[in-house]
Amino acid sequence: MKKMEPDETALLRLLRRWQDEAIKAGRVIARTTVACEAGRDGFWLARCLRAHAIEAHVIHPTSVAVSREHRRAKTDRLDTELLKRAFLGWLRGERDHCSMAAIPNT
Repeated sequence: MKKMEPDETALLRLLRRWQDEAIKAGRVIARTTVACEAGRDGFWLARCLRAHAIEAHVIHPTSVAVSREHRRAKTDRLDTELLKRAFLGWLRGERDHCSMAAIPNT
């Protein structure tokens, strides 16, 4: 989890740095995927990443199941963990984990 300002250049630099670190550690990178929540920044970010050959998806926030049994603190970290688990399930082919929003061209 990384908090940063909405800066296209900084984000691409960070993703490339993480890829370089993984390669140096002996990992093989078959693909790079990024997911973000639909909202103010979701769509421009996905278009930007796709323009730089990075697989980007925008998650419908209402499609992620949230337990209603217990009251829980609503924090960015908890929300990020829920989105991460939902996205990983979706990537494994378990389509009921979440749904993706269509990314408009402009």
